[in-house]
Amino acid sequence: MEILAESPNYILGHDYESVYVQNKHIDQEKVCIGDHYGDPKCGLIALDESWFLAAGEGLTFFDFQRGAVVLMRDGESNFFIHSMRLEDRNSVRILIDPWSPLASTWLLNIPDLKLMKLRDGPSLVEQPYQEDIEF
Repeated sequence: MEILAESPNYILGHDYESVYVQNKHIDQEKVCIGDHYGDPKCGLIALDESWFLAAGEGLTFFDFQRGAVVLMRDGESNFFIHSMRLEDRNSVRILIDPWSPLASTWLLNIPDLKLMKLRDGPSLVEQPYQEDIEF
């Protein structure tokens, strides 16, 4: 399993396209929270370990109350997430593929799982690939 994110009690990882949350202390208990088309690119675990977020072709949100929720992937408009970061304990900033016409920055509100587009870009269409992008 490749690690996307790790906290004191959990590992968020994937085996190819399938995403798992693994409890480090309970017999290595592992829960499948969903699948992506292609390997997931990045992941986040809440600071209080109450939720998990895997991204690649769309987003997979998981918490133990709501279960898995798929966002930004509905069959017609799939978004490739390049990176994401915690904005505060209740929101995540998301960067959509900056090398495509869909390049944009979004904000995910965790309590209600609402997405809000912040702006278009940054557009890096003519630039070489890079991992770290300010957004």
